[in-house]
Amino acid sequence: MKRIFVIYLLLFSFSIFSETLKEEKEKTETANPPPQVTEKEKTETANPPPQVTEKEKTETANPPPQVTEKEKTETVNPPPQVTEKEKTETANPPPQVTEKEKTETVNPPPQVTEKEKTETVNPPPQVTEGKKEDKKANYGQFGIWALKSGWGGGRIENSSIQEDQGGSNSFRISGEYNPRYFGLEIGVSYFKFSLNPYTEFPNGNPFDSRERFSLTFFDIAPTLHIRPGKIFDPYLSIGGGIAGLSYGSANRGFGRLGFRINLDRIFLFAETEASTINRTYSQDLKFNYNEYSGIFGVGIYFGVDGGSDRKEESVKNPSPI
Repeated sequence: MKRIFVIYLLLFSFSIFSETLKEEKEKTETANPPPQVTEKEKTETANPPPQVTEKEKTETANPPPQVTEKEKTETVNPPPQVTEKEKTETANPPPQVTEKEKTETVNPPPQVTEKEKTETVNPPPQVTEGKKEDKKANYGQFGIWALKSGWGGGRIENSSIQEDQGGSNSFRISGEYNPRYFGLEIGVSYFKFSLNPYTEFPNGNPFDSRERFSLTFFDIAPTLHIRPGKIFDPYLSIGGGIAGLSYGSANRGFGRLGFRINLDRIFLFAETEASTINRTYSQDLKFNYNEYSGIFGVGIYFGVDGGSDRKEESVKNPSPI
C-alpha cells in the first residue's frame, strides 16, 4: 500500500514540475517571440536556390548588353566583308540600268544616218492606199487604144487532100479598141504559103501561084479580155477576113487564143491561131485550106488613160498581177 502511494506521489510531483517548465517556456517565448517564416522561405528551405558565384554577382551589378536575334544569326553566319568600293557605291549609288539599255548593250541598234535624221525631222508625204493602188494599176494597161504588130509561122494543109500540105509565114499589124473586157480589133494579115501539091493537072498547072502563093487579108475580130488592165491579161477572139473580090480571091474564118504582158505604155503578146481559108481559082476550081500558126509581137498603148471604168476596176482589184 505504501509503494502505491509513493509511486502515485512521484507521478504527481513530475506532473507539477512539467507544468511549471511549460509555463516558464511560454513566458520566455512571449517576451522574445521567434521570427515569422513565410511561404517563400518554407519553399526555399525545402528546395534551396543555387549558389551565386562572384561572376554572376558582377554581371548582376553590371548586366551585359542584350543580344538580338539578328546578332545571334550574324554570329552563327557572319555577313560578307564590305570592301571600300562597295562602301563608295553605297554612299554614291550608280545609275540604274533599265531592261532596254541592257538589250541595246547586247544588241546595239543600227546607226542612224544623216538622211534618216533629216527624214525624221522632215518626214516625206505619206502615200495613201488609194495612190498605191493607182500606181500599181498604172503599171498595167495604160490606155484603151492599142497598136500592135507581130510575126509568126505555122502549117497549112488542103482540107480535102491531106497530102497537099506545106508551111506558112505570117505578118500582122492591127489596132484594137479595148475599154474593158470587150474590145474590137481591126487589122491586116499577110500570109506566104509553100505547098507540095498532090493533085496533078493533065494539061499542066493553069495557076502559077498554086504551089507558092501569098494572101493579104483584111481582118476584123471582137475580143474578150479575161483580166483587163492587169499585167498578165489572157484574151480570146473570133473573127473573119477577106482577100480580093474576084477570081483568085479568098476569105477565112479564124479563132485566136493569146495573152498580153502589159508594161504600162507598151506590151508584149503571143497568140495561137487556127483558120479555115477558102480560095477560088475559077468558077469550077476551089480549094479549102486549114492553117495553124503562132505569132509573137509587141504593141503600144496611146490616147487617154484607162478611163473611169479602169480606175474603178483598179480600186476593186488592187493587185496588178
